[in-house]
Amino acid sequence: MEDPTPAETEQTKAVSPEQAREMLGSNEASAIDIRGDEEWRSGHIPGARHRSEEEIDDALERIADGQTVIVACEDGDRSARIAEKISEGGRKAASIEGGMEAWRSQDMPMQPSYDPDDESTI
Repeated sequence: MEDPTPAETEQTKAVSPEQAREMLGSNEASAIDIRGDEEWRSGHIPGARHRSEEEIDDALERIADGQTVIVACEDGDRSARIAEKISEGGRKAASIEGGMEAWRSQDMPMQPSYDPDDESTI
């Protein structure tokens, strides 16, 4: 894994989609996706939790203390801000450089979501 840039701290950093995939695959991290419902349903990081920014604390309670929290949004901007806020609370956190746009452009695995209230998605 690459060293953090000077603007990044031990607790918070930006990771490439490949680094995020490796961290998630080794169970070193868990992902939280803060995108809107439609974006989430179109596909997300396998195993990610879907939470709004206001629901982050609920999602953090379900992630082991030793794991890095990887936050995903569409372009990486909001997730960087949320990852910083999480790290201020004492957890290791990272955002994905370029967000889900970068994740998809690098052909990383995607998991579709289905709306149980929408019969056309079943």
